Amino acid sequence: MLKHIHGAGSLKDGEKLGVKMEGKEILVVRVNEKLYALNGKCTHLGCLLKKGRLEDQIIICPCHGSSFDVTNGQVVKWIPNWSKMVGALTEKIGLARPLETYKVEILEQEVYVKI
Repeated sequence: MLKHIHGAGSLKDGEKLGVKMEGKEILVVRVNEKLYALNGKCTHLGCLLKKGRLEDQIIICPCHGSSFDVTNGQVVKWIPNWSKMVGALTEKIGLARPLETYKVEILEQEVYVKI
């Protein structure tokens, strides 16, 4: 099902927009002139990534610093201030999950996300 994301078409490179749709937090980001949509909550504690910092194509959680690649949702760094052993353990037991990504479609200059 395609859902219209009002305001996403006017995002400039390096900007992000957080919206709530169908009970889900969705983060839309423009990087290198391309739009990406992904789960807008960090997979650790559910922190809102729209409040996070965007550096190139990496979104950094505002609460604990985990970072995710917005182009594919993959974990780049998992809670960087934890020891390597604890960090490796949380990744091994599945806490360091990637963010779910959504397909973005542009129809008649309007942005839609397929949920």
